[in-house]
Amino acid sequence: WSDVEIVLTDHDRVRIIVAGVSREYSFAELGLEDKRRPGYARSEWRMLKTYAENPQPDAYHKLPHRKNLKIEISRFRHWLQGFFGIPGDPLKPFKSDLWLPNVNIGIDYA
Repeated sequence: WSDVEIVLTDHDRVRIIVAGVSREYSFAELGLEDKRRPGYARSEWRMLKTYAENPQPDAYHKLPHRKNLKIEISRFRHWLQGFFGIPGDPLKPFKSDLWLPNVNIGIDYA
């Protein structure tokens, strides 16, 4: 996971770099479009944006407080594992029940 970098380049696009290979995607191309509401992103995209826009470990505390936050974190984890196909956990605990990405996530709205 340390070779993975995700950089937000726009409000709905990212550049993903893995082992020096770079590609750009929209949230829909990543499979993160809400199927019930086309044009809207799923919670995994909002979580990715929150982690990108806030330095660690503050990012976790910027996530919206919801009763299903653990479920959303689980979905985010499963999406990362499914999209990248890399073994191991893409999230790391920094406190009991508090998780941060084990990948480099940033923002570059240049």
